[in-house]
Amino acid sequence: MNNSENKVSGGFIDISLAERMINKYDGDKANLHVFIDNCNKAFALLNPVYKIAFVSVVLSKIKGNIRSTLLNRSFSSWESLKEHLLENYSEKRTFAQWQLELNSCRQGQNESISKYSSRVENCYIKLIKSLDSKLTKEVREANIELLKRQALNIFISGLLPQLHILLKSQKPSTFEDAVSIAISEEQEIKSRQEMSTKQYYNNSGIKRCTNCNKLNHLAHQCRHPPMIRHIQPNQRNSNIPTCFRCHKKGHVAKECWNNPNANNRNNNRNNYQPSQNNRFNRPSNSWNTHNNRQINNNRSNENEHLNSNGPRPAANPRTTKLIQAE
Repeated sequence: MNNSENKVSGGFIDISLAERMINKYDGDKANLHVFIDNCNKAFALLNPVYKIAFVSVVLSKIKGNIRSTLLNRSFSSWESLKEHLLENYSEKRTFAQWQLELNSCRQGQNESISKYSSRVENCYIKLIKSLDSKLTKEVREANIELLKRQALNIFISGLLPQLHILLKSQKPSTFEDAVSIAISEEQEIKSRQEMSTKQYYNNSGIKRCTNCNKLNHLAHQCRHPPMIRHIQPNQRNSNIPTCFRCHKKGHVAKECWNNPNANNRNNNRNNYQPSQNNRFNRPSNSWNTHNNRQINNNRSNENEHLNSNGPRPAANPRTTKLIQAE
């Protein structure tokens, strides 16, 4: 009880509790603003008696090459140390550059939701910090609200297709709700994949990939791109009938020339003419009568012409002798 009263007295915290609130900083420029935010929160709650000692606490949390350069300098207050860190070790990017990075955020194929959401949130925080300090309070709050909606839309649109469809249908109102829904859906998808891996094991218990047909991994773990099935030309012509007798395409067995029964059937079919077709091909009786009369008249005219010229001489001498003998 006394220890807690010593650590928190009059609404302020002790220097040891402030030290626990600050995480270690390894010199990464992307995490500098997060480190400074933690220091600001601890400094605001710290008892004024420990304001000077707070600088030493912050320096003890800095690791790497930055620590060696900071040891050669002296800082009288936390404000001077913070200004030095922001001026020399923060990322020098403009608002437009952070905006471009936020717009290009997309979830990687094997990237988890937590890592992807951290990237989007980091760009969102950097955009807020890049706003002009001369803006009024109303304009600044309006810009922050606009950036928050933009980060939400980019987070949903950059998800993998399966998660993107699920979150778009649920329509989360805030960025935090979208992240929580995406994490729960990701865990459910992983559990379904683990349950379905049993059917990809062969009898010996070895995993086989259905994508590259290799062992010791599954399709969702495959490094090769997914296989795209191309339609072969012979698959396009699969509707053409094939004869099982001669194994040729374009006809069936009952129409095959190698089938004797089919040949007899074709001959009978060719010789037989239906009565309906004969009705159109056969001339009428009146037409036949007229043709017969014309033929008889031509024959009689030819006979009269031959008789008027006398008997024709025979081409063969034997026939001539026979005619004279008569």
